[in-house]
Amino acid sequence: MSIITSGDLSAHLGAAAAAYSATQLAQATSAANARVETYCGRIFAAADYGAWLNVARSVILPQTPVNYIKRIGLGRAQIAQLYALAGDAHSLSLSITSGVLRLVIVGGVDAGVDSFTLSTYASLSALKSAVELGGKWTCALAIGYENETPSALAPVSTSFPNIGAGAGGWLYGPANYNAEYSFDPDSGVVRLENWFGEFDSLGQGERKVYVEWRGGYDTIPGDVIGAALGIAKDVVISSDRHSAITSERIGDYSYSTGSGSSSSGVSGQSSVNVGDFAATLDRYRIRGVSHL
Repeated sequence: MSIITSGDLSAHLGAAAAAYSATQLAQATSAANARVETYCGRIFAAADYGAWLNVARSVILPQTPVNYIKRIGLGRAQIAQLYALAGDAHSLSLSITSGVLRLVIVGGVDAGVDSFTLSTYASLSALKSAVELGGKWTCALAIGYENETPSALAPVSTSFPNIGAGAGGWLYGPANYNAEYSFDPDSGVVRLENWFGEFDSLGQGERKVYVEWRGGYDTIPGDVIGAALGIAKDVVISSDRHSAITSERIGDYSYSTGSGSSSSGVSGQSSVNVGDFAATLDRYRIRGVSHL
């Protein structure tokens, strides 16, 4: 859900909206949404999240306010092992990055790349079936993890020379969900009440927790909507005055009125122009973040 839509902008402009094309209104709306969320360093609309995070005795969830926490997994355990069936490959690799499992076989009859978007599978059992369907890999699941959510698999990158049929590597997931915790909805700070000895013995980089939570606003605050509408109005008026040269890029969002193209997706907090609405948006701003 966006902060505002082109319909909201059209209603805000009233009769003046007729002076602008649907493309101009849509681009101004997208630009305003991207500016507000990039400036504030957050996605406003409520959504469900799952992420592996570094932890001391507390962890900060990057999308707030926190509506509720579904579960917290402490530590990492080996929960699935993948084996290549062919024995003639030069090398193998497996990785999980940005929610995608990527399996690579270099050389041999099964050479190629297979990718699986984890969020499309309801359970590890379903992911196992998809991986084995191609006939190149087999997957063994640890007992008790058959119904685990594939999105809970930890990021990993492993490569190794093939040593014959049956070579492969491990995938990791939460070791247990026995965490006791309290959290502050506004700051997103989660404090772990129970602390396991094995965590204390690990280096800082290996202290991981997996958290599933709902963050953001089910009802976006009115002042944020007002700021986005004001910015969108400024953008559409400016684009009409300078239609031959108007373009903008904010993180992964960009548009160009000359080409009529646009793409969206907020990436990182940067210096963006929110005009007279900075004072309004500052109360929602998360300083120095780069998680979007």
